[in-house]
Amino acid sequence: MSLHFRINLLITVLTVLFTAAVLNIVVEDTRRSIREEMEGANRVTLQLLSTVIRDAQVVSREEGDMQDVLLSFLRELGRVRAHEIKLFDTDGAEVYTSPPSVYKVGRSAPDWFVRLVRPRLPVVNLPAHGANVTVTVDASRAVLDAWDDLKTLVAVVAAFLVAVNVLVFFLIGRSLRPVESILAGLQRMEQGDLSARLPRLATPEFEAISHTFNGMAEKLERSLAENRRLALIAQQSSDAIIILDPVNADVI
Repeated sequence: MSLHFRINLLITVLTVLFTAAVLNIVVEDTRRSIREEMEGANRVTLQLLSTVIRDAQVVSREEGDMQDVLLSFLRELGRVRAHEIKLFDTDGAEVYTSPPSVYKVGRSAPDWFVRLVRPRLPVVNLPAHGANVTVTVDASRAVLDAWDDLKTLVAVVAAFLVAVNVLVFFLIGRSLRPVESILAGLQRMEQGDLSARLPRLATPEFEAISHTFNGMAEKLERSLAENRRLALIAQQSSDAIIILDPVNADVI
């Protein structure tokens, strides 16, 4: 596995872990926001329906059947925010159900996401004389909004991840390009070409390697040239040659 690939893999793993942590925070915040929204809407709806039931009881004393009066009120009221309102008679038979939401009709979030962020709020019963009203929180539209926002966020993060990897791949490839020149120089020296030299490199670290390499190559080349000169002298001389060590004055 090349260094280039390892660096890209490390950056990808770190980015994915960071993204997972951010998404976890987003999901937790979404769950909390939806719950707070539903609880607030629930309080408003219950207050409104309590007023409707009270007014219906007043009207029913003058006009007759409580259930008919309440049914008329609920039909005029229609759908109240994110709630499903049902009216039952004394026998438990369903008389009325609030109309479905028309917001983003026909669409829904995935079941796993719904289970993840949907708040668990109880069904509320509002008893009335001769009838019973139930209020059920319907968070499906809020969950769908959250899902759409999450998809947008994931798309942005994915694009960012791809862009970062492409950019890092390009920058690392450009930064490691001098390695090819260094390897080529080493291969020439391995083949005995001591005239090999490295060019000036832009990166300070690689420039230090280039300077050291060129200095070593020059010394080796001079040393080899000196050895060849001495060998040539030895071959051409018919007299004995004595080499003295000037320090120890010993005959070599």
